[in-house]
Amino acid sequence: MRKLEAARPVGWERAFEALLLKPKSSINRKIMAQLDKVMSGLQSPKLYGQVLGEALEMVRRGEFADINAALRAMAESSGLKVVSVNAIKEGGSFFKDVVSKPAYWLEDNALKLKDHGEFTHLLQDLVVDRALGGAGRSAEFRSKLLARAEGTVTMFERGGQRTRWTLGDDGQPLANTLFADTETQMTVGDYVWRWTYDLFYEDPAVRAQWGRLPQPEVLRPTLNDGLGIGLK
Repeated sequence: MRKLEAARPVGWERAFEALLLKPKSSINRKIMAQLDKVMSGLQSPKLYGQVLGEALEMVRRGEFADINAALRAMAESSGLKVVSVNAIKEGGSFFKDVVSKPAYWLEDNALKLKDHGEFTHLLQDLVVDRALGGAGRSAEFRSKLLARAEGTVTMFERGGQRTRWTLGDDGQPLANTLFADTETQMTVGDYVWRWTYDLFYEDPAVRAQWGRLPQPEVLRPTLNDGLGIGLK
């Protein structure tokens, strides 16, 4: 996991630039004040180790059958609900219907069969809780700040052609994909969410070169294939 931490994604500053589209917004300023701490948590092997170590110890003591049950119990101990997402939601609907709510969630349909996984975002939330100093803090960051962020980001254009990829300062596409096929714009809160919790390198070859924490499709295989964690 150490190989996947440290450096921020190429183009990471775009998240801050989006927040500065509304420079007088008090909500956007509050997000900027916490954003590096959130991302540092999401890229921290130490914090993942703390959360997973606590869950594995609960399994060792016989309190839960496996690490997934233990992680769910840790989330529920915050007093927040753990809800199930039964359908794959794309684009802004996922942010509106799931991310912006004060709850943890499991993606218990098709995603559990892919590298993304069922429990990955729940694990991320537990890690960010520790980064921000308390149970439920990640959900609070999502539902009270990102959900209320001001501004809209429009899909970048180059030579009259829209591109799903973020453009770098030199006008060349960056590696990560932010916009879904059918999208031309998104809210600033959703844009920041995708730069952090839902970072996405689509092409396997690109992912092999650029993939890093906290992309779910990088995190879960690293834990399972490299460490045998057994995260659903």
